[in-house]
Amino acid sequence: MFTSEPVRMEPPTPLKVAPGDCFLRIQEVERRVCLKKSAIYARMSTGAFPRSISLGRRCTVWLKSSIDRWIDEQIERANTLAFSPAADGAKQARRG
Repeated sequence: MFTSEPVRMEPPTPLKVAPGDCFLRIQEVERRVCLKKSAIYARMSTGAFPRSISLGRRCTVWLKSSIDRWIDEQIERANTLAFSPAADGAKQARRG
């Protein structure tokens, strides 16, 4: 059943525009991040991907700087996992 508790939603983080920033359409975003449109929108819905900007009924774009920042975060996360003590232990366990 439904609960009577109010739903608290966080306001979206304000977008920040970098100097010389530009808009990217979905095809360019897909190419840059190597994900398909459905995966991009699924990650957006969980907050794991930069949000889009609607410029009209049929025009959605992303800031290039937010996509570049997301790519940098993925690289940093991969580096952190690759060089963490937990990752070293897992490698040794696989070697046997």
